[in-house]
Amino acid sequence: MNKPSPIFPIFLAAIIFALIVWSGINPHDRAVWYAEIIPVASVFFLLVATYRIFRFSNLAYLFMSFWLIMHSIGAYYTFADVPFESINRFFEPILGENRNHYDRIAHYIIGFYAYPMAEWLLRRKLCNLPLALFFSLFFIMSVAAAYEIIEWQYA
Repeated sequence: MNKPSPIFPIFLAAIIFALIVWSGINPHDRAVWYAEIIPVASVFFLLVATYRIFRFSNLAYLFMSFWLIMHSIGAYYTFADVPFESINRFFEPILGENRNHYDRIAHYIIGFYAYPMAEWLLRRKLCNLPLALFFSLFFIMSVAAAYEIIEWQYA
């Protein structure tokens, strides 16, 4: 099996790094920026540090980059103030709410981390496919729930 080209993850890393830097330049609320960018920077630098030890598939890096990108943008604007009008107009008649749905989409996208978790478990031969799917889904749900509790306490 041929190894995937390393260009794609490096390209994503450059975009994410640029977004992290951009988001730190005069964000709308510096305290919110710190609270939101610390998890992004932690995950980003963990992925960079472990790149040579364990190389995820390009699809896994793509899935992980969605959350990193959305969270970096949310850190700059604050999630409630991200300019997201066209998507909000789409959701308003469906959900019957007049609010910014960027936050909801970003919360949904954290679930994409279940794929790289399952990939890691399977490639390391730590379990079979059904258990990897089960564990990765519940792992990311637990991490997301813990993050929400911490965010709630912080707010």
